[in-house]
Amino acid sequence: MKNEQPLPLLHQPWLNDKGNSLRLAFLNTRSLQKHANHIMNSIYLDVCDVAVYAETRLQDDNVPNQFSHSRLFSANAPRQHNYVGGLAIVVSTDVVAEHVFCVTLELFQMLVVRVSAKEQVVNIVAVYRSPAQSIKLLYQIIDIHVRPVIADISTPSFVIGDFNVDAQQSTVLSDVIQQLNSATHTGGAILDHVYWTGETDRIATEVVGCHWSDHNIVAFRIGDVVATAAQDSSQVNHPPSTSMSVSSQARCRQTEDTSSTPSYSSAPSADPSLSSTQSTELQQRTLPRISATCSFLDGALGPDRSLMEIDLPIKEFLYQYELRVLKARGNEHCLLYSWSKSTKLPVNNIKQQILAEYDVNSATYQDAGVDRRELELYVADRNHMLNSVDAVLNVLCIAYRVIAFVVGQKYEYQQDGPVPVGNVKEVRRICCNQGQSTSGRVLLRKTAEHYDSFS
Repeated sequence: MKNEQPLPLLHQPWLNDKGNSLRLAFLNTRSLQKHANHIMNSIYLDVCDVAVYAETRLQDDNVPNQFSHSRLFSANAPRQHNYVGGLAIVVSTDVVAEHVFCVTLELFQMLVVRVSAKEQVVNIVAVYRSPAQSIKLLYQIIDIHVRPVIADISTPSFVIGDFNVDAQQSTVLSDVIQQLNSATHTGGAILDHVYWTGETDRIATEVVGCHWSDHNIVAFRIGDVVATAAQDSSQVNHPPSTSMSVSSQARCRQTEDTSSTPSYSSAPSADPSLSSTQSTELQQRTLPRISATCSFLDGALGPDRSLMEIDLPIKEFLYQYELRVLKARGNEHCLLYSWSKSTKLPVNNIKQQILAEYDVNSATYQDAGVDRRELELYVADRNHMLNSVDAVLNVLCIAYRVIAFVVGQKYEYQQDGPVPVGNVKEVRRICCNQGQSTSGRVLLRKTAEHYDSFS
């Protein structure tokens, strides 16, 4: 025991760099007020020259006392949006900083601060975009507000923020290199982007795990550094197989998929010509905020899970993503009517497609215990209590080549009926076949055994 050495801290080059490098960090905090003490106790955030925080949820000039020793610049989300969102840039006392401008829209905030320290002068462009905002509008805002800043070649700019767009799929500044290649969200997506307009050999980035947020800390240095972009996979929150980091505002808990519905991964879809046409229509009819919400849920679930729980009331979730519930008829066939409202397809066509999909892949469904006669009774509005009805949602996803997301209050089923479990919300993802190309997404709400759709 006497010969044992202390365990080394991870990311030591970043922690120990006290030379001419400017050290910065970014984190989505899910409430700066709530997590101020966590920030003060973080060895990574506490040593920053500049720290950028998103989803601060600050109200007016209500700055946490813990930051009184530093300068804090903020761009708060509007009051009418319940302050959900917001940005803050905290600057240490030995850094010269000036506020340039800010943008505070309902679903988008931007804060620009010019800092000067350690022989570096840099524009810090902080961004937060709600996933409820359309991508088209995001690009328009970037053209209006971001591009004029980064066009100034006299001062290099750091554009960093939570864009709620997975950088593995798409970036928002196509002509500027996105610097991160490791997951910044516990779901496995790169939702936080870093764009640097200066010399690329003067920046180094690292991703550091954070136990109290569903985002990781993005740490970076500007100056005399070797841009290795080294990552320590043991400390980065990648999609977990047995557990996942939690956020005090919306803690996503790993849950086993207890669904008894079988998988039909080897089956082709029914009537390809019909499905192709209707699937194209599905894509065109999907509202931007529905698509954005599905993208967020997809990233939160990651590639390996189909079910998760979130400690967030369903009403707050609907408010944050500006979702309006479209009530479906409560005649025991609410799934068909909510699917119809979501896809704008006639209910009779949906019923026909269920049986057509079964006929194309009857052997696969029979092996899984799905009986055609039971489905016939279901679509004829005669019986919704049969075992095969449990497979209808899977059949629909395969038939129309879509991914369905079902959100709703969690219930425990007892003798007297379903009982809600606190403020816990369940999110379930039902995929089409692995070999199918996905042509759309459907978002449904489930309350006990009743389905509704959204607009």
